[in-house]
Amino acid sequence: MEDIDKKVWKYLRQSFTLIAALSILLLILVRVLYLDTLITSVIVGTCFALVIEVADILIWRKVSIQASDMLPMFFLGVSGVRLLLTLGILLGYYLMVGGESMINFFCVIMVYYIVVMAHHTLFFQRTNKHSNEKNNK
Repeated sequence: MEDIDKKVWKYLRQSFTLIAALSILLLILVRVLYLDTLITSVIVGTCFALVIEVADILIWRKVSIQASDMLPMFFLGVSGVRLLLTLGILLGYYLMVGGESMINFFCVIMVYYIVVMAHHTLFFQRTNKHSNEKNNK
């Protein structure tokens, strides 16, 4: 249990650091390139990434404690839910704003989506690798 809690805090620290760095980088680009229309996209992307990452790790914690044999199903489900939420955000933005700035919003949201997906994949790949090595010893 303590090992799982350490992994949860490590994941949260990495997530917050990664999302903050990405958001700061994008905001600097927005200011330098005078792309003030992208500020809303960065704010929505930041909130989206934070919610997804926090929900992801809290649900992982619960599944790994109560039913660790269901982890492969969890990883598949997280990917599907993340994709559906991203599509929902894109649809919601399109319905609210229209098609004028949709390509810019899409690009920013996809940056966050890819970063969150890559972080999730790399973290749990390493976590599962270390767990398997401990179990084999």
